[in-house]
Amino acid sequence: MTPRAGRRSSSAAGAARSPFARALEAVRRPLVFAHEAAAGADRIRDLERTLARAAARAGQLSIPSDVRTVLARVEALFAEDLPPEQRSDAIERALSWTEPLAAPGFPESALARPVSCLPGAGPRRAEQLARRGLGSVGDLLYLLPFRWEDRRAVSSVAELSGKIGVVLENP
Repeated sequence: MTPRAGRRSSSAAGAARSPFARALEAVRRPLVFAHEAAAGADRIRDLERTLARAAARAGQLSIPSDVRTVLARVEALFAEDLPPEQRSDAIERALSWTEPLAAPGFPESALARPVSCLPGAGPRRAEQLARRGLGSVGDLLYLLPFRWEDRRAVSSVAELSGKIGVVLENP
């Protein structure tokens, strides 16, 4: 079965992008199109509704609070239909707000943020983690376990001869 013309097939590059990158693209693509449209942004149907929905969906992801704030501002800006004279200004503002989020180095800078920027991680927790060599969000994200218990294999007491670290079933 071949894909129909005009439909994108999933590519390896598209599949490798993060959910945030895809959600941000869903916000920025209509903005860029409306900004560059020769016919004018006032002729694009349902632009405000499309942008408000895309920004709301992007804001539901697990993202830093400052990024969520930017997306909430875009959602609020396009919450209602705008008169043509205000629409182009709103598009310009939304593009300027989201431009830093679309910059190539943004994911790396987000991972380099201190642990204290995470909800529930205050200065004391950040200090505890720093003593263990975990000073950034990226350090926490790429921290892999060095051991684990496989609790899928359940043993009885009779089968314990010399086994270490087993899970017993209580009948």
